[in-house]
Amino acid sequence: MKKIFIENLLDLENFAKEVLKDIGVEKTENNHATIIALSGNLGAGKTTFVQLLAKELGVSEKVTSPTFTIMKGYELAGRFNLLVHMDAYRIEDLSELGPLRFSELLANKSNLLCIEWAEKIQSALPSEIIKINIEILPDGKREITYN
Repeated sequence: MKKIFIENLLDLENFAKEVLKDIGVEKTENNHATIIALSGNLGAGKTTFVQLLAKELGVSEKVTSPTFTIMKGYELAGRFNLLVHMDAYRIEDLSELGPLRFSELLANKSNLLCIEWAEKIQSALPSEIIKINIEILPDGKREITYN
């Protein structure tokens, strides 16, 4: 596990770039989408991280939190064809993933799935995922632990 400290938006943007660089050069034998599992308290910066990641991937439309819609998709050009931004906070049972066609999204190696509150659906995820935890420190800075 790695640990970094974020003091401002630019630091978070640089971290998003680092994550993309890591997954861009990673040689994977996975037969599923690349998954970034985000955890942390409300307001920690999970959605902001996905917004910065999307911007770096060339998404021009506004990326908003999918809290009430559960999931949003953004078409990409490059290594990934689709960025899926999911908020699992409201998922109470894994059966709710069926209508979302989650297994199809997961099975496509050209998808990048960013899942907020991923711990709520942990048992539906493969073991090979990128875990990012964002914590707000008393001084307002963020501590990020990730693998």
